[in-house]
Amino acid sequence: MKYTLEIYPPNYHAGDDALCTIESDIPFLSISVGDILNPATWNEHYQERLKDTLDRDSTSKTFLKIVSIEHLICQSEDETFSTHKLGLYTEVLDASPGE
Repeated sequence: MKYTLEIYPPNYHAGDDALCTIESDIPFLSISVGDILNPATWNEHYQERLKDTLDRDSTSKTFLKIVSIEHLICQSEDETFSTHKLGLYTEVLDASPGE
C-alpha cells in the first residue's frame, strides 16, 4: 500500500491542483482538523506554488490550518495496488501558532 498527502490551497475550488503532494510507503501519523501545517519545510517548488497562490512575496511566516480532511482509498483494477490518499483542505493562519 502507498500513502499520499495532498494539501489543497485556501479557497480551494473543484479542479484546483494540490499545493503540495507527499508520498510514502509507510502511513503518516494521525492528522486532524485544526492541526497546523508549516510550509517552511516544503521544497522550493511547493514554496513557489504557495507564494503564487496566496499572491505574496514570502511565506516565511505563513501557516496553514487544516479545515477538513478527505480520505480516498484507491485500488487498481486487478487489485494488486492500493493507495490511501488524504486530501487536506486548508486556510491561512498569518500568526505563528503560539501567538
